[in-house]
Amino acid sequence: MADGQGYTVLDRGASELDHVAAFEVPAGHYFVLGDNRDESRDSRVPRPFGPGLVPAAHIVGRADYVLLSVRPDFNLIKPWTWTRIRQARTATRVGAH
Repeated sequence: MADGQGYTVLDRGASELDHVAAFEVPAGHYFVLGDNRDESRDSRVPRPFGPGLVPAAHIVGRADYVLLSVRPDFNLIKPWTWTRIRQARTATRVGAH
């Protein structure tokens, strides 16, 4: 990232979503990006297979907080993995650093 901050991300290998063309988002629309970059059906996937660019009128809510953030090896039904909760990112405001 521009400020030097980096993040570890899960990459499941080559995907058709790895390289997409640049988008021009028209006024009154939003580009939405899923958190599972290899498999998310987000604005990179045009209609009818994905949402494409989302009209502002279709947005009915806003995320303000991260309720729970966990590492990929966390499993809710395996209590011994509960130490893999990302404490620094859980119950935080979205966009807060």
